[in-house]
Amino acid sequence: MALECRLLGAIELWGNGAPQPLGRRQEAKVFACLALRVGDEVPVDTLIEQVWDDGPPQATRANLQVAVSRLKRKLGPLKVEHRGDTYVLRADREAVDAHQFVALVDEAQQLHDRGDEDKALFVADQAHPLWRGEPLAGLSGVWPEEKRIWLRCVRRRIIVIESDIGLRRGAFNEVAGELTRLTSDYPDDEALAERRVLALYGDGQTGVALEACERILRRLRARHHRSSARFQGIVAAIRNDVPVENLLPHQGRPSPAVTIGRNPRLTGKVDGKDEKVQRRRFVAHALGVTASVAAGTTEAAAQSPRPTAPVEAMLFTPSAEVAEPTPLNQLVGELRAARGHLRAARYEELGRVLPRLIASAEARRDQLAGRARETAHAMVARAYVLASELATKTRSDMSWQTAGRALTAAEASGRPTVIGEAARVLAIRMRQSGSHREAIDLLESKARSLAEHDDPRSPERAAYASLMLTAAYTAAQTQDRSRALDLAGEATEWARRFAAEAPEGESTVDVTPAQCALYLISIHTRLGTPDEGVPHARQIAPARLPSAERRARYYTDCARMWHRMDDHRRMFAALRAIDEHAPEEARRPSVRDLTSALLAVRPGLPGLWQFAARTGATPA
Repeated sequence: MALECRLLGAIELWGNGAPQPLGRRQEAKVFACLALRVGDEVPVDTLIEQVWDDGPPQATRANLQVAVSRLKRKLGPLKVEHRGDTYVLRADREAVDAHQFVALVDEAQQLHDRGDEDKALFVADQAHPLWRGEPLAGLSGVWPEEKRIWLRCVRRRIIVIESDIGLRRGAFNEVAGELTRLTSDYPDDEALAERRVLALYGDGQTGVALEACERILRRLRARHHRSSARFQGIVAAIRNDVPVENLLPHQGRPSPAVTIGRNPRLTGKVDGKDEKVQRRRFVAHALGVTASVAAGTTEAAAQSPRPTAPVEAMLFTPSAEVAEPTPLNQLVGELRAARGHLRAARYEELGRVLPRLIASAEARRDQLAGRARETAHAMVARAYVLASELATKTRSDMSWQTAGRALTAAEASGRPTVIGEAARVLAIRMRQSGSHREAIDLLESKARSLAEHDDPRSPERAAYASLMLTAAYTAAQTQDRSRALDLAGEATEWARRFAAEAPEGESTVDVTPAQCALYLISIHTRLGTPDEGVPHARQIAPARLPSAERRARYYTDCARMWHRMDDHRRMFAALRAIDEHAPEEARRPSVRDLTSALLAVRPGLPGLWQFAARTGATPA
């Protein structure tokens, strides 16, 4: 009897056209844990933590053995093997609906990125029936919620693919209807909200589109005390009759955003041309539209190479060539070198070396077993963490894939510090998509396990402090001031007392007093109290920061702080310092956005237009 493992909805074993009962909740949870990692050896301690994450009972190993024994009697041809201190479910990955779903989404993404839209839609249609409802329905606890968040993120990729294709093909009514139906599933997802607005505008529902934008802006101001340059730009574009085709997101990269303000270069006649035409062009450029609207100009940012392109090619158009497995000691050196590229802000070089590093690490892992395999899992996870950091800096949607793979490999390694690193990059991606509270929950759940380590100078406690900083900044984005400052204060206290004595770690971010001060600049800017960030900025000596990437981060945070305080000259000085210390940082989308925002309000600053053209914030 062929059995199917169904996790996308109620947890079921399906055979002979009917569900097979799984029994008690713990057995269903053990089944889900093993099925999501089918074919992998899952350590007993990991299973116990995931199954009883709401408080393990006494004699937990005995309870696990009983649950597995009962489960085996229900699995028929599927086998659960006990090997050493691990369990493994032996089954075809295609027998698990979650793995089928992820594989189909990856295939649809690959086809979409190649430009084969018809096949991408065909594959997406095959994925939809697998999604029967809330994943892992009926299971409570931290681990099921983490997996639900991950699977919702995978599903979101299909929604984005279909929406983008529909928008490009002019199916505005259908896209608007579908995204309206899904609003309750993704209430805070600004990217999906943007696509819905564009679909409404394209469908001729201009008033509804404008009201939707205004509602989003009101919600952002009320909940997070912030605005959105992107939605402000869309409102300006709609009111200036920019064609909807010119507002669609560019395939493969997000559009830059800018705050539209009164610009003396956009009033009256410019080169004999009508003011409204000039404003329409500026609005179009600010939203990253096609060159035809810019009347023959070329967007500098579009011409520069995307650092993530080689990694995206590896993820979505895998080569038939089999990677050579690299010895573990050599992988350590290659990982260290790749981390060095990140810290030196050499993002194009990092993007170039990552595909081979990931492929060779995965090839080595697949040849190993036991502890050596766990070590290789950790290296794979750290390589995907680096890819996620790169994706975050360049606003590449590949961060959903890389962060998810990082966490999967980290959990397989069983190493708390690696799990913490992977959880951090996944939480950052969740935060960027609007899932702030879920991101904080993920960070705090992983931090709790790291905090249990007795030695406060241990790498585990350092990783704990790093998660606290990320959670603090995320809380600031929700305007939870007390929580943000409490979390940052906890990390700062650890750094003040123990950072100098802690061993050098392998994380991409080291927690030091200066690093905590850096975060506090961003936290206060997000909380709407940038003046409180000034003392933290003054206590940092940029030259003493450990890397070019950290120095660029300091100047970026200062630029945002001065921007919120309307100190435009200091803002521009900070932007120029980014370019001086790390030129590739100055070309990042977020820094280009700051430059464009400054252009909109102070276009007359000496040297600003030349700086903007050089860094890709405006046509050269």
